[in-house]
Amino acid sequence: MSIDYVLQLSQTVMALISAIAASILAPKFGVVNTQKGDKILMKWIFIKKMKEVK
Repeated sequence: MSIDYVLQLSQTVMALISAIAASILAPKFGVVNTQKGDKILMKWIFIKKMKEVK
């Protein structure tokens, strides 16, 4: 049983909802220049602070 069966939405609307949900829930990455070199940081909706990616 899928959500399409329950909500009866078109495939285009379901794809749009999925894209919006994925962009909100996906972690965001960025590069910060420091004196020691570049660091890649990650920010995610489920953690409060930025986390360094190793």
